[in-house]
Amino acid sequence: MSSVLANIPVVAASVLMVKGYFVVSHMMPEEALGANFSAWPLMTLPVFVAMMFGGTLGGNATLIGASANIVSGESARLTVNPFDS
Repeated sequence: MSSVLANIPVVAASVLMVKGYFVVSHMMPEEALGANFSAWPLMTLPVFVAMMFGGTLGGNATLIGASANIVSGESARLTVNPFDS
């Protein structure tokens, strides 16, 4: 899936959705949707940190998360184990 859709654009789109969720759930004022808003409370920080880790590690932590992982996994599968008899 990552060969079709990169992780970072998904996270960038998700930031907009999360900001909208915070506004709809009345956790933040409507001004939070503006580009210059910077008064985010500390209670929202874990959500954005989790999105950051998900976007960066999600593509690298699984075998099918990135195309390079698939290639290296196939190379590792084809490599002969020196301890096999």
